[in-house]
Amino acid sequence: MKPATSALNDWVQRIVVNPNFKYCPVYKTDEHFATIKLGFVSHYDFNNDHYVDGYAIEIILKVIQDELGGKFYNETWVQINTPTCFLKNQASTSCYSKNYRNLTLKNIFGFNEMFWKMFTKAGFDSLNYVYNLANYKKISFGGNVVKTNFESYLKEKQHEYDLFKTFCDSLFSYLDKCSQINAKKKDINKDFIKG
Repeated sequence: MKPATSALNDWVQRIVVNPNFKYCPVYKTDEHFATIKLGFVSHYDFNNDHYVDGYAIEIILKVIQDELGGKFYNETWVQINTPTCFLKNQASTSCYSKNYRNLTLKNIFGFNEMFWKMFTKAGFDSLNYVYNLANYKKISFGGNVVKTNFESYLKEKQHEYDLFKTFCDSLFSYLDKCSQINAKKKDINKDFIKG
């Protein structure tokens, strides 16, 4: 377990001092878990009918053991939270997530850089714009305008929803590609050591 927790501590130290993570909260809940949050946004809280602060992405670095007495290894869990403008209620699917065992710290840095380019891009094609769309329940209406329902709101915001799905697919495909490359490198190294 010592090498796995040492690797986790090393990653957290490098992330904390990296200027690209300057505005990202990084904290450890215990010696086996560390959380990084990217992209400050406001989420609509369906229970209390107001907006609360949150983040677009959470990355959790974990030290895991498959079975009792088994080998410890590092795992990275990435969760992309769905903008609440695309959720009908609290019970709706609110995130997309994947686990990775073969990511490196360099991959996390690349993911962060890619995310920020998408998040802070100028105009209506930025991830920040999509996350800041008002939830259909909180759209302000003037005069005799009829309040919209969720289905018509989604039709109206189809372009933004497609943008969000494209962002998700791009970010996860980057991590998938990195994970596959790193897995192949590990296999090559094992073959080299055996030979």
